[in-house]
Amino acid sequence: MTLSTELLPTPFLRNYWKKQHAFISGGMPEAVDIVDLKTLCRLAEEPIVESRLVKHIGEDWHLFQGPFEEQTFSEISDPWSLLVQAVDFHLPEVQALWAKFQFLPTWLRDDIMISYSVNGGGVGPHFDHYDVFLIQVSGKRNWKIGQPCGENEALREGVELGVLEQFHLSAEYTTHPGDILYLPPRLAHWGTALSDDCITLSVGFRAPSMSEAIMGLSDYIATELGEFTRLPIPSSPSSSLGQITSEQLHAAKASLRDALSDDAAFAAWFGQQMSTPKYPEDFETSDITDRKRGDAVLLRADSRIAYYRTDIELLFFANGYSLQLPLDLEAEVKSLCAMEVQQAIPSNTDSRLLNFLIEADALLSEPAD
Repeated sequence: MTLSTELLPTPFLRNYWKKQHAFISGGMPEAVDIVDLKTLCRLAEEPIVESRLVKHIGEDWHLFQGPFEEQTFSEISDPWSLLVQAVDFHLPEVQALWAKFQFLPTWLRDDIMISYSVNGGGVGPHFDHYDVFLIQVSGKRNWKIGQPCGENEALREGVELGVLEQFHLSAEYTTHPGDILYLPPRLAHWGTALSDDCITLSVGFRAPSMSEAIMGLSDYIATELGEFTRLPIPSSPSSSLGQITSEQLHAAKASLRDALSDDAAFAAWFGQQMSTPKYPEDFETSDITDRKRGDAVLLRADSRIAYYRTDIELLFFANGYSLQLPLDLEAEVKSLCAMEVQQAIPSNTDSRLLNFLIEADALLSEPAD
């Protein structure tokens, strides 16, 4: 479906979000030439940056993990693509593009991945489990849209990229600089570069699996309950010593259901889960306690903050941590959550909020000019 050049939040959410793909011609002029190959290669050389190289050889695609040496890209003869994750964490100009998606909760943001491909390059037919906006930065790319994919979709053996065995074409587009292609979860797609300067942004949103959510919630509640909380299994006469009665089974199930249905525990877990950094194992702490007078305190590019309101209090979340606050701080919390990262935190911010953000490593200090 082709839309106008403007990404209008209300009709988009009503008609397309998680329902069907949309091609928006010229929908993101801000992205044109926002990054070049030299910058992407520099990032791909950094050990802290997740990067991948995909070579298209014959009918197969071969994956290589970064970091890469400077000369790597000049030595490739086959069509290839360089994929660099979380570029928005490192380039403020890319981070600024999130402002175009303020009609979606900030805590749903995952990252902005950028790919560079030479003519013929791509990663093959595949699908993603999350919503993604594909934005052309330079060059042009052919996009084939395929079938909705199910749990048992056949993947090509021996290929690490999750390349589909079967692809059934349903639509086709050519994206030019500034164009947007939105794809809902699990829709097959296949992009191929049509020029040697093909750069595409992938604006992705978080979509935890149900299995991850259930394990995370149960782990959180188990930690909160501790060892002294036990299943209240009743004792009842039985004709067989080894029999588990329906009464015992139902009592155990009811206890577990009650524990998992605790609204306060669920809200605390959900907020901490959705505010956890994308790369928590690589999350570098930032000591800003020695900042000098006049230094600006900024929200870090890799930080995530959110809040939840109950009838009696606020739960404020940052980088997987939570803080209970009185309701009279809601306006200030709401203002903080609406800020884009790398913006200066207001100097009159409540000390409880500021200290919590510092302890959660959500801030950094920028020296005064």
